[in-house]
Amino acid sequence: MKHIIIILGIVWLIAEARVPILAQEAGSPESTPPFIVLDGRVSLQYYGMVYDQSAYNIMQPGVVLNLRGKFRNSSLGFETYGTFRTLSYGKASPFGSSSVNQSRIYRMSLEFDDSVYSASVGRILPTIAPTIGYTDGISLARRFGRFTVGTSIGFQPDFSQQGVNTDFKKVTLFASYQSSNIGAGSVTAAYTRTFRLSELDREVVSLGSNLYTEGGFSFFANADVDLRSKSEGKYAVSPLLSTLFGTATCRFSSFVTLGAGVMSVRPFTTWYIMKSIPDEFLDMRLRTNLLMTASFYLPVGISLHSNYTPRVSDGPFGKEYSTFNTVTVGNVMRTGVMLRGTFGINGSSYANVRHYGAGIQRTVFGFLDVMVRYDRQQQRIASSAVQYNNNSFSTDLLAMLSSSWFISVSHSYVNSFMLKYNSFYSEVSCRF
Repeated sequence: MKHIIIILGIVWLIAEARVPILAQEAGSPESTPPFIVLDGRVSLQYYGMVYDQSAYNIMQPGVVLNLRGKFRNSSLGFETYGTFRTLSYGKASPFGSSSVNQSRIYRMSLEFDDSVYSASVGRILPTIAPTIGYTDGISLARRFGRFTVGTSIGFQPDFSQQGVNTDFKKVTLFASYQSSNIGAGSVTAAYTRTFRLSELDREVVSLGSNLYTEGGFSFFANADVDLRSKSEGKYAVSPLLSTLFGTATCRFSSFVTLGAGVMSVRPFTTWYIMKSIPDEFLDMRLRTNLLMTASFYLPVGISLHSNYTPRVSDGPFGKEYSTFNTVTVGNVMRTGVMLRGTFGINGSSYANVRHYGAGIQRTVFGFLDVMVRYDRQQQRIASSAVQYNNNSFSTDLLAMLSSSWFISVSHSYVNSFMLKYNSFYSEVSCRF
């Protein structure tokens, strides 16, 4: 019920904001600027899976709200981003009492920004240190030219991200530097402490950097260093790299773009989890994968995209890896038809999975995009000679009704080694 009230309230805001705009577009001399200027997206979605045995059926309707608003003649605004979904199984109604609430509120905040001072109250995600997660509380910042310093304090939402959980408290200090050319580059740093009740649960330093040049080079990196870890049953000072994600991409010409990167993750970072695991079972190894990408654009309308991700930890280089490759041929023989082929491998010491795919796509009637796809997946367990095959046939329709409205409908028939089922997805979306 409360989700319906929230949705109706936001729809009312949209109506209040859009009516004056429509009046202005119509040339009404008495039109006034809207009290709230909105931009964002509202989508109605419906997803389902229908099996031969109805007891396995899944239905999931949902509403996606992603809105930003600015109040007239003020430095106040707000941001809302959430998904309101229910999930039902078998013959149960997705709108009945037996359905599962899968709603998530990612951001819901009231904001103030006068170009010098900024503040946010509500559910926020600090852009300077996004890896520390969401905070239900307040964020304050002050700009000094190209530098920004600030703090955020509040509670950490629970796993469901539906309500407020006061068990975990979080405080962050952050700073950033933005280069003189907007978008050319920035450097960020943050220090965060999280407490579970009154006990320190995590202490982490987050660092980030990005760089873009007109010559086609881009770089992005983000890292978390946990300052404490479990040692002899205590949460002692012992700095460890917990996450690292970095990529560098260079467009060498209009035909070639190459990229490389690294991704590292340590399984456990919070004291609440680590203290419950005996030392002999606590795996604190850093998993590291390399990221390699290549894109080639040929003048005849053919493009090739390839990525290769080998694991460089826990064994010989490349023993565990994944790769995905795409070949696209556009406007075949000037018919407007586009062909796409895909091939991928996910290899590990436990199993080898291969993926093959082919698709054909064309725009008809000037606004309707139609795509038909076939995908085949082959799975082979390392300890068995048996191969398991999954086949799927899919159709995707995308209708661009205007610059703001679009409708998407997809259907797939899947014939796997265990089950056969039909899946479908539909969406009506408005952007403004």
